[in-house]
Amino acid sequence: MKQHIQDSVDVLQGEVRVVIIAHRLSTVKNADRICVLDQGQALEAGSCHELRSRENGQFREMVEMQSLQNYRPILESAKEVNWIIL
Repeated sequence: MKQHIQDSVDVLQGEVRVVIIAHRLSTVKNADRICVLDQGQALEAGSCHELRSRENGQFREMVEMQSLQNYRPILESAKEVNWIIL
């Protein structure tokens, strides 16, 4: 089911605006814009590349905790953060 949803989002890219809330980086890595939220507050926003480049950024921390190559789930000990993609 997850792959079907990801495939649908990929097909729609560039055609319509899609808002995604996700906990897996593999879901958001191709987004045009990523907003990192914590308890309803926007912590940072930008492209995947911009956010990965920020020292001490929440997104960068999550990337370091979750391997994009292996698409592993976020570690249970990690702080839960919601991703909104615009």
